[in-house]
Amino acid sequence: MSSLSGEDLQSLALLSYLSRGKPLPVDMWRRLLEAGLYDWAVEQQAIVFPGVGPTVPSRESLTAEPLAPVFELKSPALPKSAPLRPDLPPKGLSTRALNRGRRAAAAVTARGNQEQTLGFAPRDFVMFALPHKRHQTNEYERVNGRYRYRIETGNHHTIPFGQDRLFPLWLATAFKASGQPVDNRIRFRAASDILGAFQQAADGPALKALHERIERWFHTTIYVYDESNPERRDFRSYRLLEGGSLWYDRTGGSNQYTLWQNVLVLNGSFADDLRKTTIPIDFETVAALRDMPGALDLYIWQAHRSWELQQKGVNRPSAIPLSLLLAQLGTRSPPRLAKQHFKKWQSAIKELWRNCPNHYDPSRNMFFLYPGTALFERSTTKLPGVAPVAPVPFKALPEPQTLTEGVVLKHSTAL
Repeated sequence: MSSLSGEDLQSLALLSYLSRGKPLPVDMWRRLLEAGLYDWAVEQQAIVFPGVGPTVPSRESLTAEPLAPVFELKSPALPKSAPLRPDLPPKGLSTRALNRGRRAAAAVTARGNQEQTLGFAPRDFVMFALPHKRHQTNEYERVNGRYRYRIETGNHHTIPFGQDRLFPLWLATAFKASGQPVDNRIRFRAASDILGAFQQAADGPALKALHERIERWFHTTIYVYDESNPERRDFRSYRLLEGGSLWYDRTGGSNQYTLWQNVLVLNGSFADDLRKTTIPIDFETVAALRDMPGALDLYIWQAHRSWELQQKGVNRPSAIPLSLLLAQLGTRSPPRLAKQHFKKWQSAIKELWRNCPNHYDPSRNMFFLYPGTALFERSTTKLPGVAPVAPVPFKALPEPQTLTEGVVLKHSTAL
């Protein structure tokens, strides 16, 4: 630990202690003081523990005793003839773990400062969950109460899965941030802004994955059946996109922001549904949970249900059998493994949503929902590259492409 940089020490403190609601130990305080981060640590611990929090050790007490060894390897008892294992260097955190810690710290800090970014989720995507992993067939069906959802894809594409669930969240939030335009067109600065909204690097592999993700959604149709009345069946179908024009190439020598317009045209039925009903969510928490599809689905679902109970003035919890909740979340694991996954997801949510009122009761195998809110009233909607009024004049766009023609996607690793 002593060889870590100041930035690594900050990430380690936030990831290992503060993001889990634990005060910094004395040894960590000493190393932060040695790195010149004492004042920063005092400020971060005050954010996590407002009011009367854990005692902060003074500078004098931290320098009174030398630093203790960070690692103490204890070898098991071995026969005298066996050679002792040499000391190993300390194992550092991976880049992925550090990035996950930074996103978690940003979400916790935004919640603590009441400066969350207001995002939105389409109503239907709260009612059912997409597969966590690639689904080899072109049909997928989920049932939630009286509603039955069926998803179909064409043109040799698979069902959207994994991080594909982020794209509908971006569409709903960008549509709101654009002022819900009457032409249903979301105009934005660059394709990389979609990745930047979820704190993803806009490199070649990420842009290629984004290209494939949009293609899957463009060729996907969602069918919704209301089976509450046995004598009558209500049904509807829609796609997310009617067309669009996305540029991934900067060739031409001029600034693409002043010449080329990035546009996604929403399906009219989908856009009308967004105008009527959307589910408010914390966008920083979504970014922090982007690598955990199950935890992300669970967070959005219970944030909506808790907010709904609060809006209705309900003062008692709502008990939900865990088996029904797991079926809605789309997990296909065996029951025992699915329960382990669920506990891991809820633990990750609790690290970000500190005052989450909901909990799982293992003795009754029930999940209890309480009234609450995951967002503060003054949360605002803002996305990179998206604004109600375009910052520069744009060229006129052709009419939206039809489903058979496909979205105009010009791909390049440079952006």
